[in-house]
Amino acid sequence: MGDLKYPHGDQIAVTAAGVTAGDPVAVGNISGVALTSSDDDNQVVIKRNGSVMFTVAGSSGNPVAVGDCLYYHAGPPVVINKAPEDGVFIGWALETAATSKEIEVLLAGGEPANPIGVAAFQTILDAGVGASGSYSCTDVSGSPDSLLAADDTINRAVLVVAICTEDVVAGTGDGAAAPTFQVGEAGTANKFFTTTALGSGEEGDVFVSAGILTKEKDLIVTWTTGGGVGPTGAYNITVLALPTA
Repeated sequence: MGDLKYPHGDQIAVTAAGVTAGDPVAVGNISGVALTSSDDDNQVVIKRNGSVMFTVAGSSGNPVAVGDCLYYHAGPPVVINKAPEDGVFIGWALETAATSKEIEVLLAGGEPANPIGVAAFQTILDAGVGASGSYSCTDVSGSPDSLLAADDTINRAVLVVAICTEDVVAGTGDGAAAPTFQVGEAGTANKFFTTTALGSGEEGDVFVSAGILTKEKDLIVTWTTGGGVGPTGAYNITVLALPTA
């Protein structure tokens, strides 16, 4: 029987050059955060579980949401983002990021990213029983947006999840007003979320609503720019819809 070198495997030594303590590290498919800097033999002790603050590359068009799988991409510079291609799974986002910013990340600890589950969820959306979209007060050219097309024959039960990806804040100066967001159906724009319900969201807030989407009506998202100088606000909205009969 071999000697047990790492009883728990949560802290292990790997070979990686040029690493500074606190850096994200990936060697093959092993990932974690550096507890030490590279020594003369390029040995580094990494921790593979727990949570840590990493800079994550999000964007307004593809924001990082709480629970998203994150991947390490070797540099220079090292990049952590949502793209699995050519990356090493490093953990899950515990905060949102609509820009490149430092957020809390739950380290993978050897767990798989479950890409099959992610693919399966996307397949559900692609099959027409759900949809997802991002909406920012800086671009209202598409408002209102038909997020989910109508079914001409049946009512559908819908679950609507709105994740705030940027604080909703009024502008300053003359005409100052906060942007507004609402979710509903054609003819009743606020059926699922009113402007009040989504009017004071802070980045990372999650709002959930459920109801019946009437047959022959699209599910729509309506939003405004707000007023004054520099108003902010953005949401990612996802809907799942199933027949009621």
